[in-house]
Amino acid sequence: MRFVSVINCVVLLTVLSGCSQGGGSKTTIDPLVSTSPAPGRSSTSSSGSESSTSSSGSESTTLIPSTTVTATLPPTPPPTSNCPGKRLGQYTWGTELWREGTTELSDFFGTEGGKEWGCGDLTINIGDYTAPEVIAYENDLISFIQRYRKSSQNYESIVWLSYGDTMSGDGNLMLQFIDTFFAWAQAIPAESIGSLGKIGLSFDVEHMRPASTKSALQKVQSLKSTTRFAPGYLLVQHTIEGNTNTEGTDYVMKFADSALMMLYRNYETSPIFHGDSNILSRAKWMLQTQCPNCLNDSYAKANYKAKITIMVEGSCAQFDYCAKLSFCVYDGSSDPNFYDPKGRTGAAQTWGVLQDLELGMFSSGLINKEQFGRLFNQFTTFAVHDWTWFRCYEPFPKYTHYSQCSTYHQAAQQCRAQLGPLPSTPAP
Repeated sequence: MRFVSVINCVVLLTVLSGCSQGGGSKTTIDPLVSTSPAPGRSSTSSSGSESSTSSSGSESTTLIPSTTVTATLPPTPPPTSNCPGKRLGQYTWGTELWREGTTELSDFFGTEGGKEWGCGDLTINIGDYTAPEVIAYENDLISFIQRYRKSSQNYESIVWLSYGDTMSGDGNLMLQFIDTFFAWAQAIPAESIGSLGKIGLSFDVEHMRPASTKSALQKVQSLKSTTRFAPGYLLVQHTIEGNTNTEGTDYVMKFADSALMMLYRNYETSPIFHGDSNILSRAKWMLQTQCPNCLNDSYAKANYKAKITIMVEGSCAQFDYCAKLSFCVYDGSSDPNFYDPKGRTGAAQTWGVLQDLELGMFSSGLINKEQFGRLFNQFTTFAVHDWTWFRCYEPFPKYTHYSQCSTYHQAAQQCRAQLGPLPSTPAP
């Protein structure tokens, strides 16, 4: 993902009050989200390269446990969840969507469409490499999570709070942000802990040295007990990127609670793209090459704890290979190259391909039921980036309106046409 800083604006806000003050609710026209980075991660992973050089090397880091140790509270039994729809996770970058005074993100999960398609985990971005000593609008985080729980009636999902770095690859900055995060987590009032449900720190990073990934994950695991969260209620996640990094992936599976697998393809079969470069083939590459021990049952059972969530691209922003990677292209147009044979559009088409992928992993012999249960997150197996565009998909316009969505069909058309004369353009 081409990363655009969300923190510089946060820092300047207190001094200059010069940042966009997005607002609104589920029925209010909101401003164009400007802080979301263009999707596709880096140019390498966007192209779907499967032959990049593995990350290597190490950094000098020292793990210093927090000196503030507080009693761990017993978990509070959550209210009964009442989110009956698809457990499709949602990911969004814009800090203006969850800060105090804005409610369109949390309100979305209370709509009929949100309850039908948004019952999985939720990820919001709270920090990045440009200012690892800062959490964006940290005073608003607790109230946002509480609003989300109340609106969605989803007390089973995990709210992931992400740190982003797809540019610097500096592991020391990631380690510094861990201190920032745990200073916030340790200060959460005891009376608020039970209302938050499960939350987690998510490292949405690429090009990190394996040693940095290992140090960061081990540091988070060591600091969990310094908070009031009960075991299993404060978790850590790390991406499995599209660039070859087998050592880093091994550390993710060993030391993270969750692995966010960036599986960027938008089809299983297509009349215009090569059959050996679809979403199923990328899953095979991830499980056989990027994670060579994932399907090694004896090794994985003994060493791996992370559960995988597959994340796909849904953004309509212009980026390399948008037509090949993003589900934005299936907006119900008459383009025969992007017509779903079952007539599905929007969220239904996205979910349909993901269900086809899951079935294809079994029918192709890639994975068996026992391996699937061991490796994958059974609550949120799939997630989609970016909610600021996904909310424009069918059927959501029936339930709410956002000003950004007025450009959705035009952006989808540009995404489809990006590769030029598609019928004769080979897939990268």
